[in-house]
Amino acid sequence: MKNGNNNLTRLLTSGEVASLLGVTRERVLQLARAGRLRCRRTPGGARRFLRTGIERFIPRPPGRPRK
Repeated sequence: MKNGNNNLTRLLTSGEVASLLGVTRERVLQLARAGRLRCRRTPGGARRFLRTGIERFIPRPPGRPRK
């Protein structure tokens, strides 16, 4: 999904977030409903996530510090 923003501020779908986190789309939606992942709702009701809001959940290779 492209919306003209840079990579860190663009909005991601629940499927894109699931791929980044290595979990199912359903798990992403559970985390959103529980308030662990912040999201925005589109006029049609779909959830969109800021990449900056999921950075802390993205797995890192061992020994690689977070920025």
